[in-house]
Amino acid sequence: GKDPDMRRGMIWDPSRWNGGLREYIQRCIALRRAHPALRAGSYETLLASGPVYAFARGDDNELFIIAFNTGSEPVLISLPVPAFRLPVTKLRDVWQSSVYAVVDASISGIKLAPRTGIILSRIAD
Repeated sequence: GKDPDMRRGMIWDPSRWNGGLREYIQRCIALRRAHPALRAGSYETLLASGPVYAFARGDDNELFIIAFNTGSEPVLISLPVPAFRLPVTKLRDVWQSSVYAVVDASISGIKLAPRTGIILSRIAD
């Protein structure tokens, strides 16, 4: 929340926690711990326009593309796909298992609802 809520102490009563948000954060932490590229891979900004920010993290073995829509309206985006020394022909959404084809080093048709994001990972051929 806004001031002074942003400075309040932790609410320690689990019945008052946002369980869905807590579970999502735990899944994100587990994903980061499981994949070295998300901790120490090369970093490249792919798109920074209005409410949308997208970046890639990759190393010799893995590639991830992460995009966020912080706005209040849905967006449809296309992104370049850096190779990071890997051949990339398909990417999958790590949470929804949707698959995106890489055509001419880019992906298109990524729909982001308001205040959401997507994490895509390279599918090995």
